[in-house]
Amino acid sequence: MKLLKKYYKNIISLIVFIAGLSYLFYNSDVHHVTGLDWRVGAGVILLHGLFYFLLTIPQLYILRNLDTKIGLGQLFSITIVTNFLNLLLPARGGILLRGIIFNKNYGMKKRDYAAFSLFMSLVGLFVMGAMGLIFFPLMDWDGDKPIYLMMGGATLLMLFGFYGLYSTKALAKWNKKIGELYHQKTNWSKINKKSNFIVTSLFYSGSLFSYAARIYLLSIYFYLELDLFDVTALTVLLLLINTVPVLPGNIGIKEASLSGILSLMGYNPQIGFFIAIVDRVMQLVFLGVLGAIFSFKWNIWSEWGKTNKDTLEEN
Repeated sequence: MKLLKKYYKNIISLIVFIAGLSYLFYNSDVHHVTGLDWRVGAGVILLHGLFYFLLTIPQLYILRNLDTKIGLGQLFSITIVTNFLNLLLPARGGILLRGIIFNKNYGMKKRDYAAFSLFMSLVGLFVMGAMGLIFFPLMDWDGDKPIYLMMGGATLLMLFGFYGLYSTKALAKWNKKIGELYHQKTNWSKINKKSNFIVTSLFYSGSLFSYAARIYLLSIYFYLELDLFDVTALTVLLLLINTVPVLPGNIGIKEASLSGILSLMGYNPQIGFFIAIVDRVMQLVFLGVLGAIFSFKWNIWSEWGKTNKDTLEEN
C-alpha cells in the first residue's frame, strides 16, 4: 500500500497517457502512423546512443580531473541506467542512484557529487539559453510576440547559468569563509574550471544537435516540412519545457509540448504527438535493453531497493 501511495503519480499519468494515446491513434489521419520503417527506428535508436554518449564524455573529463578512476565504458553504463530510471521514477530518481554508485564504487564524497551535479546542470542551462538566443529568431511564429518572449527567457536562462557558475568563484576572493568552502570543503574549485566549462559546453551542444537530428528524421518520415534551423530551435524549446520534472519521466509533457509548439507554428499537432511517441518508444527500447544488462552487471537493483526501502520506512 505504501508503495502504491508513493508512486500514485506514475500510475495516474500512465493511465492518462495510454488513454490519450489510444484516442489519438484511433482518430489520427497522420501518414505512417500505423507502422514504422525499421531503418527509421534504427536511426533514431543510434541517435539516442550518440546523445547519451556525448553527455558522458564531459562527465568523464571532469571525473578524471577529480582523480576518480572510472572508465568510459563504466561511466556510459551508469549514464544509461540512471537515465532509464529517470523515465520511471519521480523527481529524477536516477540522479540519486548515480550518486550512490559514485560514492559506493568510486569513493566520491556526497558534497563533491552535489557540486559535480550542480556544475553540469548550470552549464546545461547556460548552453540551452545560448542556443535559444541563436536559433529562436529563426522560428516561424504567427507574430513577433512569441519570439520576444522566448528571446527574453533564453537570455535570463543564460545569465542565470553564468551567474551560478561564477558568483561563488568571485565571492571566494572577497570572503574568507566562502573561500574556505570553495577551496577546501569541496572540490568545487577543481570542478568549476574554465577547461571543464568549455568541454562540457561543446559536448552538451553536440548532444543537443543529436536530439534535433532525431526530431528532424522523424519529421521527414511523417511528412512534416521543417528545416534544420526550425527543428533545432524547437528542440531547445522542448528541452527547456522538459527541464522541470512535473511527472515521472515527464510522461505526456514532451508529447503535449511538441504538439503545442507545432500547432502555434501552423502545423498539424497530431504529427508532433506521434513524433514524440516514436522518439519515446525508441528511447525506452535503447535505455531499457542496455539498462537491464548494465543494471545486473553493476548490481544496481539491489542498491536501489535498499535505498527505496529505507525511504518508505521513514515515510
